[in-house]
Amino acid sequence: MQEGILYKGDGTNTYLKETPALIHTTMGDGSRRTAECGRCDGPAGRQRLLSPFAIAAAPDGSLYLGDFNLVRKMDAEGEVRTLLQLNATSVAHRYYLAVHPGTGALYLSDPESHRILEIPDTSAPADVDHNWRLLAGSGQRCLPGDEAGCGDGGPAAQARLIYPKGLAVTSEGHVYF
Repeated sequence: MQEGILYKGDGTNTYLKETPALIHTTMGDGSRRTAECGRCDGPAGRQRLLSPFAIAAAPDGSLYLGDFNLVRKMDAEGEVRTLLQLNATSVAHRYYLAVHPGTGALYLSDPESHRILEIPDTSAPADVDHNWRLLAGSGQRCLPGDEAGCGDGGPAAQARLIYPKGLAVTSEGHVYF
């Protein structure tokens, strides 16, 4: 977005000066949840949020939300389900979300753990503590100046990453960070 113009990925533009200013609550009841969320699934309007900061949209109309230690999904009907629970003591930093534009696969970059994860079950995970698969990063930090020892050209899971932040996924499934 630049100078009040929203450039959309389909080539169209929205001129924000010509649109009415609207605010609509999509998720949350205005109350704060605890880190050990007791009722974190159900209608979006009845959910409590702790610290929402990451959001990504899926091709089916679902929204994925990074809410402190939880990655949550709000489907197109407004139902919320927790997909992944991260260790509450290790998420004082921000992580980033991205969605494959064709398949809807969900990815998470965790800068502090030096890893990129895929969240394989985005519908009804049985175990939200372990609903992740390593995509890239050994968990060891690549030190500046030692790029040769960081794993370029080798298996992604063995690479040492510096601080992977934002993510982008192409329609072919290539993940950039």
